Amino acid sequence: MIFVRGMSGVMFKQLAYVVGFSLLCSLAAALTIVPMLANRLLRRPVGIAEGHESLWHRMMRLSADAFSRLESTYKGLLHRVTACLL
Repeated sequence: MIFVRGMSGVMFKQLAYVVGFSLLCSLAAALTIVPMLANRLLRRPVGIAEGHESLWHRMMRLSADAFSRLESTYKGLLHRVTACLL
């Protein structure tokens, strides 16, 4: 695309600049804004006791438990498949 001449070369060069700029902006957001927002969303509120979780924290805990069960099931399945292949 770099070596295309004429009007199409100009248009592709401009498209490459736009895509490159958007990728750099996305990288900057991923490295700065996303961790800051995750810290604010996932923080336990100060005045809440250990036994009283908010709905958000309960949903996060339940999804983490579901993903760990899925991971252990997948790990067991992989061990069985590799045992059959060997």
